[in-house]
Amino acid sequence: MLTVAPGGPAEKAGLQPTHRHPDTDEWVLGDVIVGLDDKKIKTRKDLNDALDGHQVGDKVTLHVIRADKPLDVAVTLEAASE
Repeated sequence: MLTVAPGGPAEKAGLQPTHRHPDTDEWVLGDVIVGLDDKKIKTRKDLNDALDGHQVGDKVTLHVIRADKPLDVAVTLEAASE
């Protein structure tokens, strides 16, 4: 993930954005979403298509890669902020 909206569902679920390491100033890759429930995610379109089957308030499981390790993260979907 490049960014995580402050106060949004991704931040609430603990997803990590890409950021600069405070000591070395090197870029640290954030969580990479590779799945949503039983669907594989390779592109932004894949993610959008997987989300199309859900509604605000639904709970989904994101499968992410964090620091080269797989991790499942539960997320409750919210309406997109304008």
